[in-house]
Amino acid sequence: MLTTHSSKGLVWIDMQSPTDQEILSVVQRYGLHPLVGEELKDSPSAAKVDIYGDYVLIILTFPFRTNKGGMYEMISREIDFVIGKNFIITSHVENVDHLEYFSKIFETNSILNKNGGPEHTGHIFYHMVKKLYAGMYSDLENIRDSLVRAEERIFKGDERKMVEVLSHLSRELIDFRETARMHHEVWEDLSKSKTANSSARTSVRTSATFVTVLRRYTSLLPIHASS
Repeated sequence: MLTTHSSKGLVWIDMQSPTDQEILSVVQRYGLHPLVGEELKDSPSAAKVDIYGDYVLIILTFPFRTNKGGMYEMISREIDFVIGKNFIITSHVENVDHLEYFSKIFETNSILNKNGGPEHTGHIFYHMVKKLYAGMYSDLENIRDSLVRAEERIFKGDERKMVEVLSHLSRELIDFRETARMHHEVWEDLSKSKTANSSARTSVRTSATFVTVLRRYTSLLPIHASS
């Protein structure tokens, strides 16, 4: 499924489980390298940054906490980004709630030129990543709250049940860290690049702040994660 959003000369194309024809149409429309088209397909790829002259390919996997049958677990969702001068493409297999919410913000122009600054796709990408990281923060806060409640119940004598709960929370945190561990390296690689287009490079330098804070925050959370 291909959805196009546009505002003030900027275009965002979001693709969910795109067909070969949809990918081909985007590749031809923006003159993308055939290898980029291959990356936009459903097959999973390692986190990375590829520079293609006036556009950039960024592949990241995000951890999302999902309730399945009354139990929470971390699932991973790969999102591929292609950032050009006046377009940004996102491709993913499953629905990503944070991107769906972001589309509503984008359509109301509430993120564009908010402070009288330049309007470019890097600006869009920055706010898109910010929304995704906000969801990750929220998941970590919920896990932390669950840890606090579990520890309180241990002090009340419910140790046996809480051992299972703590083990499950630890598994979630380990999965979270494993999924998100490559983010910082991706931002570092791109921020150091001298060939990336200015829109992408500027936004990623700022986005790296979120990753650094996120890494520090997760390191503070679970004493139990190593158990």
